[in-house]
Amino acid sequence: MCVSVCQVNVPLTQDFSDATIVSLSAQVTAILTFFLARNLRIARERAWDQTLTSRGKGPEFWQPYVEEWAAPPQVDEKSWAGLEGVKGWATTFALKRSMPYSG
Repeated sequence: MCVSVCQVNVPLTQDFSDATIVSLSAQVTAILTFFLARNLRIARERAWDQTLTSRGKGPEFWQPYVEEWAAPPQVDEKSWAGLEGVKGWATTFALKRSMPYSG
């Protein structure tokens, strides 16, 4: 098979196997990730700084989480426990209806 490039026939050969292409694509991905990682980190830091600035709150506002409840409210586990079975049944039913060949 030849391709016409500027009126010159250039033969195309397939010297690369599938394994070679997969290996090269993995290496190219690793190289790109290596070189772009620094720039991505800098971009994330700038985006976070701009987010804080746009919200109009100073760095003293963004502290670790502090529990505001002296005594958090108790959850009635018995009323919530029955919903787990319904949720599991509904999910299973929906998946079986959406995938006709699943068991």
